[in-house]
Amino acid sequence: GAGGDGGCGANGNFAGLSVPSSNGKPGTFSSADVQQVVRGLLTQLPGSGNKPEENSLYIEGLPFNTTDLELYRLFAPFGAIPIHGVKAKVRPDGTCTGVGWVDYVDAASAQVAREAMNDLVLPDGTPLKVRGKKPKSQGPQGQPREHAQDGLPPGLNV
Repeated sequence: GAGGDGGCGANGNFAGLSVPSSNGKPGTFSSADVQQVVRGLLTQLPGSGNKPEENSLYIEGLPFNTTDLELYRLFAPFGAIPIHGVKAKVRPDGTCTGVGWVDYVDAASAQVAREAMNDLVLPDGTPLKVRGKKPKSQGPQGQPREHAQDGLPPGLNV
């Protein structure tokens, strides 16, 4: 029958999943779906979950070919970034819109990154703009979204 790999702990539980024990026999395998295991593990890792706004940065001016990995490489030297802590916004064709977000485990790292990277001039002359992420309840210019009229963003009257 199918079983675990024996490395799941004494009770056969890993990342909130119950996995039958195979007693470590060679050639045995788990019947668990690996994607389910990964999802369970990701929710239990240190730094997972929502971050306070002061730990989050909004970046503009990124190159067209920026991916999540490159964004991580640019901002990781400033501090610990949790799993799923970077996001480069991409179009359907895969090119970056120039916008990205980075979440840090702590606010001090976000502040150091913001100070170091804001107004950094890229090789083509484009300045990188890095600022604290706006709370989701705010629209443009920091106005609350509920003040929008007829479904338009705040400040846009027709």
